[in-house]
Amino acid sequence: QGEYKAKNLTEAVIAPFKEFLTRDMAFTILFFVLLFKIGDGIAGSMYATYYVDLGYENHTIAEVTKGVGFISTMTGLAVGASLMYLWGINRCLLLFGSLQALSTLMFCFLPMLGFGYLPLASIVAFEDFSSGLGTTAMVAFISSMTDKRFTATQYALLASLSALGRTLFAGFAGSIVEWFKMGENIISGYQGLFILCTFIAIPGLFLAYRIQKHASELKQHH
Repeated sequence: QGEYKAKNLTEAVIAPFKEFLTRDMAFTILFFVLLFKIGDGIAGSMYATYYVDLGYENHTIAEVTKGVGFISTMTGLAVGASLMYLWGINRCLLLFGSLQALSTLMFCFLPMLGFGYLPLASIVAFEDFSSGLGTTAMVAFISSMTDKRFTATQYALLASLSALGRTLFAGFAGSIVEWFKMGENIISGYQGLFILCTFIAIPGLFLAYRIQKHASELKQHH
């Protein structure tokens, strides 16, 4: 494929989108990109208030989320890149997505592990590590799905779609917590949210499985 030079705005925007829709499993890919991190993103919007309602001090929250969380995220990005190099992108999508969902569910158990630094740090570390894995996989997958003639436009469209779901629905997370709350027990509301977000991840995992199973049918452009 030679270099593509758009002559006008229509060719710059419509042509890349039209080319993508002609591919095998185009809509499977689009829905997967939309759903892969949606549960992780919705749950993540409530973590900070969850820690406060559990009774953690602000300095402890900052130390864990900015210190332990940062290191865990960077580790997840590095490990994710290494595993994709060894196993390939499509094989890693299901694994990384499953770990993302599991890490969301783990926040339900934080109150049962006792009020302390180690339980919080452990669960935050696992969540940020798995989120780093998922982010690495999504960036690599989106990159692999772009036609080299339309790389910038297609990547921008797919990346925006990836952020759309969690950006659009994260604003309802507080209402979901209130809906699940049992009486005055606000923690039960958070636990309901995290369980819901774990289930929300299932459609994305199913699509990841389909993509892995039919990897040979995907039109990838490296």
